Amino acid sequence: MNLLIHIEINKINNLHFHKEILKWASVRFQELVIFDFDNHSDTFIVDSALKLSREAEKIFLIIEVESAEEGAGGVIKFLNALLRFKLKNILIILHGNHDVVLKMIPAFPAYYLDMDLAAQKEKLEVFFTT
Repeated sequence: MNLLIHIEINKINNLHFHKEILKWASVRFQELVIFDFDNHSDTFIVDSALKLSREAEKIFLIIEVESAEEGAGGVIKFLNALLRFKLKNILIILHGNHDVVLKMIPAFPAYYLDMDLAAQKEKLEVFFTT
């Protein structure tokens, strides 16, 4: 199973429910499992993302930070667990700036910072077709 996870860090009143990259990916890769959560998601949602991650062959993770002063909530728990899994086929894109997340992602095998939508699509295409 290939997995695309999108995480948003934002104020609860400003969360986005339409994400262009997820819409595009669902059409382009019909077999792709897509999971979306945010820093306000409860433990059950974060644990569900972890369960899917354990089962995935490849994971493409997009973290969008819209509000750097917001707490990361379950995002830190999620990233810590991914690090413990010692996954090799994971690629992370961090869009925005969150101090705690910025300190964690260099521990992953592949990550990129602040890619626009076109570049994200290109990375997804290469990651899931090779």
